Amino acid sequence: MTGRLTIPDNVRAIVFDVMETLIPVSKKGMAGAVAKHSDIPLFAKMIGVIQTISVDDATGLKKILLRLYAACRLLAYLLVYCTSAPVVWRLYKTGKRYREFMRGSITADEFFLEVQRRLALRLNQQQFFELLLKNLPPPDPVLLGLLAEAKSSGIKVAVLTNVDPVMLKHFHDSYAWWRELDAVVASCNHGVLKPTLSLFASAEEKLGESGACVWFIDNSPENTDAASKHFRWRTLLWDK
Repeated sequence: MTGRLTIPDNVRAIVFDVMETLIPVSKKGMAGAVAKHSDIPLFAKMIGVIQTISVDDATGLKKILLRLYAACRLLAYLLVYCTSAPVVWRLYKTGKRYREFMRGSITADEFFLEVQRRLALRLNQQQFFELLLKNLPPPDPVLLGLLAEAKSSGIKVAVLTNVDPVMLKHFHDSYAWWRELDAVVASCNHGVLKPTLSLFASAEEKLGESGACVWFIDNSPENTDAASKHFRWRTLLWDK
């Protein structure tokens, strides 16, 4: 979606989703960067088996395998990259432990242990999170422009998002506009994920606005449906 969005009449508050909406996170950026530092065990074992072949006593089948060694090693590392990027993405999109991390029910240490187990990373915890944050894309210019327009017009602005505490702190520390929000409702501070209704209720309470006076922008139909059905918010399904 490009261009400028028009704020509907009689809207007194705009509530934004963050991940994949206001911040257009992509597999190519975050997951691809981490995948380069992964040795998925299956392919690491394959390389290990090939490396046990001795050059000095190579005969017959071993000689044939040796001739294939360089090609197999290259293929293995290509497969590591191609398969680990989706694994990283699944950890962040649907992985059970990451959902627990976004609810605030496990720590960053506990989540990293799961990532390390699944991906055999050549990164420590600090390097892992720094790499993810470094590869976050900038905020969507259309939505950031809408946010700025709303603030300048006296319309309240909030975020309602499923997010882990590491990302949440990064957003607060990195973006001046974040620190000027009228309300932040983050899953990791409430112990539940969208579309749990208590999160929407918390946003209304913090904003002091409800019903059709609230405009909600999110990339998930499940979330926009909950907002419109249970709270009568106006909604925009963000599909860029």
